[in-house]
Amino acid sequence: MYLLDTNVLLKYPSVLKTYEGSIVISIRVLEELDGLKKNSNPEVAYEARRASHKILKAGDLITYELD
Repeated sequence: MYLLDTNVLLKYPSVLKTYEGSIVISIRVLEELDGLKKNSNPEVAYEARRASHKILKAGDLITYELD
């Protein structure tokens, strides 16, 4: 299993497809991504929205971990 952090998801959202079925994402990471969607840097905000979209699209292929 791969535990992904916020930075990996921002820079490499395609990693979700690469490791389908063996990915764990912490609830804290999801909260961080939500906060970054409102970032004053438009590039960071875009990357956060893109990562969130990819996570939603992956659906049941991801395991979520409560902190």
